This record gives sequence, structure tokens and C-alpha cells, in this order.
Amino acid sequence: ISIQGGDAKGSMRGSITNTKNNWIMPNTGFDQVSVSVNGNYQVHDKIKISSVINYRNKSSDNLPGQGYNNHSIGYFMIFQNPNVDLDWYRPIWKKGQENLSMISPYSSFIDNPFALVHEVTNSLGQDAVTGNFKVDIDLHENLKLMLRSAVNMYSRSTEQRRPYDLNRFAKGHYRITGISKRETNLDFLLSYQNNISNDFELGVNLGGNMLDYQYLRQDSWADGLEIPGTYNLVNASQSFTSKFDGYNKVNSLYGMVTMGWKNYLYLDLAARNYWNSMLPKENMSHFFPSA
Repeated sequence: ISIQGGDAKGSMRGSITNTKNNWIMPNTGFDQVSVSVNGNYQVHDKIKISSVINYRNKSSDNLPGQGYNNHSIGYFMIFQNPNVDLDWYRPIWKKGQENLSMISPYSSFIDNPFALVHEVTNSLGQDAVTGNFKVDIDLHENLKLMLRSAVNMYSRSTEQRRPYDLNRFAKGHYRITGISKRETNLDFLLSYQNNISNDFELGVNLGGNMLDYQYLRQDSWADGLEIPGTYNLVNASQSFTSKFDGYNKVNSLYGMVTMGWKNYLYLDLAARNYWNSMLPKENMSHFFPSA
């Protein structure tokens, strides 16, 4: 659903999209809601503002396992014996040994495919926001200034459940992960463009950027489950936690001069200097000239 409107001075558009995805593989899929708003307005003869904001919420009870590992259907199909009836796997558990011992005829190297679909689950919850706000100013006939701020951020939580009697997890496994990421940018660009004469043209750009980046992650997991089929950290035979906090700031200034003569001879001069907080203090500044 979308709605939009405007007049001679500006316009605005808003939309909302709901996506429900049921994949070919049973017990997989996701729900997603996206909201987007963008607009622009001429607040003055020489000043124009514009902005874009996007929000997305994505959730899933189970995303299919991927890659070259025991927990993907693709991996199972590589090593599955073609003469084995897949219906032999369907009950998942051996009679009288539910949640303890799986049906895996002829090979314990690959896991039961119905367990991979219904018991080996990977849930997801995620919220993401991206957006920017920009101001364009005509300082002079040939001189323009752009000011802009932007943000890109998301929070994500995932949960992995692994039952007993898997090739990699004989006693089960449980993991929860929380991730928070944020990146903000503040930048400006001053531009001058002029044809000095019929033969000579000149363009000058001077800009700067301030980047602030943050990435936080925490993983907690249970190696082995005391009670089969009960997924929480309290039920762990052994529990572990890891944490990572990452921060980075980069400030930069850059400039470029472009000169043209009679539309066939050109010279570009450019330079950039940045200061990166991830580098040692005495070595965090770097200068890059070019011609």
C-alpha cells in the first residue's frame, strides 16, 4: 500500500509492504513488514530539504540450514543412498526412544532429513532502520553546499535448536545470539563549478565525513542438554558465553579540482586525509594525493 502527493514546492510518499514467504521446504519461511517514507521540500528559493526513512521487521520460526554441513538438506542429498526409501526416515525417532535415538538407516554420517526440517530449527527476529536527511543550499550561482546525515542500524536475535543424536551433537545443542549494529555518517560537500571563459572550465569540490560505527554481539550456548527436547540455558550440560564489542570512528576530509581546456585537455587533482580510530594514535592519520 502506498500514498503520495505534492505540489510545486515538494512531494512526499509513504508505503507499507507485508510479505509472507512459505518456502518449498516444509516448516520454513518468514514474515516481513517494510515501511518507507521519503519526501522533499523547497523551504526557500535557495534551500531544499529531503529525507528518506526505511524500517523493516523480519521474523521467522525457522530458516533452512545452508552450506556444506550436516544440517542442510543439500548436504543430505549429496550423501543419501538412492535406493533408500525416504519414508523410512519419516517417523524421525526410533520407537520407544523418542527424543533420544533417530532413524538413520545404513549411515549415521548424514542426519535424518525430517529431523533437519522439523527438529533442527533456526529462528530469527530482526528490526532494521536506514535513513538520511539532506539539505541542499545554493550559496551562489556557481557555489552549492550539501549537508547530510545518515543512519544504518539493526538489532537481530537468533535461536538455534539441535536435538539429540545428531552427527555433530550427540547430546543436543542450544544457542542464542543477540546482535546490535549502528552506523552513522555526517558529511558535507561544497561544490564550485564555473566556465571561466569559452576555453577554460573549472570545478572545485571540498568535502568531509564523520563515521561512527558500533557492533555489539553476545552468544550464549549449551553444549549438551540434560533433558532431551528442552531448549534453554538452564538445561545445559555445559554452558558458555562469548561477547564482542566493536567500535570505530573515521573522520575524513577530501578535495578535488577539475580543470578543462577547450574540451580536450583535462587535469584532475585530488587529495584525501582520514583519521581512523582503529589505528595506533601515532599512525591514525593517512594522506592520499592523486593527479
